[in-house]
Amino acid sequence: MNHTYSFKILLLGDPAVGKTSLIHRFIQNSFNSDYKATIGVDIMSKTLQINEVTVKLSLWDIAGQDKFRLFRNVFYRGASAAIIVFDLTRISSFNNLNNWVNELHMYVNVKIPFIIIGNKLDLDYMRNVEREAALKYSEGLRSPYLETSAKTGKGVNECFTAISRQLLKEALTSTRHFENTIYS
Repeated sequence: MNHTYSFKILLLGDPAVGKTSLIHRFIQNSFNSDYKATIGVDIMSKTLQINEVTVKLSLWDIAGQDKFRLFRNVFYRGASAAIIVFDLTRISSFNNLNNWVNELHMYVNVKIPFIIIGNKLDLDYMRNVEREAALKYSEGLRSPYLETSAKTGKGVNECFTAISRQLLKEALTSTRHFENTIYS
């Protein structure tokens, strides 16, 4: 019997940290330098093969602007995992990670895996968040940390593959119910 696993993955973080660009790089292998703010939520999907298992990802790009905070909780329902993104060139987006982690815990009533992503590695010469600080922060949360560049593609596939492998491992070994799992 072949198994197909479907997972809902949230992308969270401040506005303009590159959530939408990461998804577009992952799904379409493209980058658009024209920034357009996500309004509410944007949902895209991609299917992967991991160890001969089909994994369908539903990627929920959650708007980071404060004006959407009041109704963001609706988008968190049924989430399997989260990718929390900050901009390596903006210390404020790193400092706001606690807000995103807290919001995730507040709106998702089960413990779900998440990873921390430092994006815009292509702008390393403008870096304001040192790798060591981000690693220390993510270790304190017991969360993996990766650095990516949506512009160049560096680390993007690894980011989505890492969370997918973590979810697949959990689905195969855990008693946690994944409401979106499909068996075919």
